[in-house]
Amino acid sequence: MHVVTTDFVPGFRTVKVCGLAYGIEIIAAHPFTSGVKSLHTGRTIPRPELIRLVKGQRGDSLRDLINEAHGIGANAVIGLRLTERVITPTWTELVAYGTAVYIQPV
Repeated sequence: MHVVTTDFVPGFRTVKVCGLAYGIEIIAAHPFTSGVKSLHTGRTIPRPELIRLVKGQRGDSLRDLINEAHGIGANAVIGLRLTERVITPTWTELVAYGTAVYIQPV
């Protein structure tokens, strides 16, 4: 599956727009530790591993995005965006989203 930040995939034409697709991951800082706790595993993560955690969870959100796009009949995602936002002082949301499309070679 092609996943691009541009509004088109070079060498392909968009045949159908399937809709918005997204993948969401949430991480939570544990208030009683100096680390971060993953909501998926429940494991407390020391701060030096935080960058690895965020990269991994971005990857997870991209996988979720791709799975959702496949589920609605797409074979590509255009206009990919990755965002992070603080939900509360202890929770951060990581989101990958884009337009799921069906493309064909030109």
